[in-house]
Amino acid sequence: ELVRRAREVASLLAGTLRQALFGTEAPAADAGDRYLAQERFWDRTEATFRERIAELAEALERAPDEEALRAVIATARETFDRELQRAALSIFDELVRFEAIEDQRTMDRKIAARRWLVASLSSKNEDAPAERRRRRTA
Repeated sequence: ELVRRAREVASLLAGTLRQALFGTEAPAADAGDRYLAQERFWDRTEATFRERIAELAEALERAPDEEALRAVIATARETFDRELQRAALSIFDELVRFEAIEDQRTMDRKIAARRWLVASLSSKNEDAPAERRRRRTA
């Protein structure tokens, strides 16, 4: 599940980056920017992922019951999700520069793309507890 969420965030980052840099007029050759964003994302989150997995494995061994086990998993998921969000926003800000000499349309497009990324990351994070409740009752 952690890997699935990381893939979702990487995809959101790449799509939002494309929108910020090119809008609806993205050239066919823009794959380099998306590739760079995704490579940075995986580079920055891999060590964190490994740390979370190690912490999770250790905590799971100590969990005294099913309820504690669910709590450990939920905490690991939420912590990792916050780390993914920080990485995605940081990379977006590095690759999408806001220059004072840009025209207003370009500036507006970049701002809108960043807002969309923040909202998308937040809504995914807010959906996580509801999704966990649905799975528990299923």
